Amino acid sequence: MASDFTVFDFHFHFFSRDGSNIDVVRGSLQNPAVRGILCCTDLPLSDHDPVALNAPLFSLAADVGRNKLPLLATVHPSQQNWRGRLAKMLDASAEIVGIKLHPPAGGYEVTEALLAPVFEAASERKLIVASHTCPVPGSSAIAFLPLVRRFSDVPFVIYHASTHEESAYMSMRGDVYVEPSWLGFFRPVFDMVGKLGGYRRLLAGTDGPGWFSGFDGDPYDDLVRLALGMLPDDVSVRAFLCGNAERLLGLIS
Repeated sequence: MASDFTVFDFHFHFFSRDGSNIDVVRGSLQNPAVRGILCCTDLPLSDHDPVALNAPLFSLAADVGRNKLPLLATVHPSQQNWRGRLAKMLDASAEIVGIKLHPPAGGYEVTEALLAPVFEAASERKLIVASHTCPVPGSSAIAFLPLVRRFSDVPFVIYHASTHEESAYMSMRGDVYVEPSWLGFFRPVFDMVGKLGGYRRLLAGTDGPGWFSGFDGDPYDDLVRLALGMLPDDVSVRAFLCGNAERLLGLIS
């Protein structure tokens, strides 16, 4: 039954420190169940050139196209030169469709003062913003509420659906979406978002490369299997796995 569905993986990573990682990205794209992948660029805290760091990913994205491998440019607003790094990545790759944030990795807490310039940049360039969330003060979904209210024109994606109630509550606001990999892949998250924001606000992602700890198998087969048990009907399953992502990113089917 899993073979009847296709997946747009809305949460994947490129790691430059692993020389084989780009082959994993390429191999995942070749999986017949995969419609496409939204992949986050690598950006450690040290002062690396983001274009050189992500050259293999930019090259692959250019080869397969934005319809198959759109990208998120990872930035750390705690770094003074984040604007310059973002500009360099945007100039280097036409496949970038948004900005990725990771507060714990960047060593900062979410505040309106710190992140308003990021959302302003996204608004000016018509980009989405996606962020890692976790159940830590200053890193959970509700911390973004003032930003979502202020920048209602910027689509915002909550990675990991943390916390569950906060993410469901946020899904009623503006243009907010919930990607529940890792911390959020539980039936109550799907039920709450479905009832509050609607199933159109759910996006499928693996947080790849990989899947849950200790899993040995095809993550996309397992993602489909789990989704069939979390969602009420075929329409909501297909929307979660692929349709919502296509609509949000304006992709061609």
